[in-house]
Amino acid sequence: GPMSSAPDLAVVWGATGYVGRQLVRALIASGWRVRALARDPEAADPEAWAGVEVRRIDMHSSVQAMVEAMDGAD
Repeated sequence: GPMSSAPDLAVVWGATGYVGRQLVRALIASGWRVRALARDPEAADPEAWAGVEVRRIDMHSSVQAMVEAMDGAD
């Protein structure tokens, strides 16, 4: 948050899709910490996404997994 020294955390659903990839890159460039949620985490770009936390999640995941994925987001 604004009073904290840690960068804000953004959670991006569908992070390996066309829009998601662009959003992850823009957030990284703006100094955000990013948690990328994707149906296929292997599709993530490890070079461009250095430091990004990638989690496997989709609409069939449990509600608990979805809630946990959002933990700490700003």
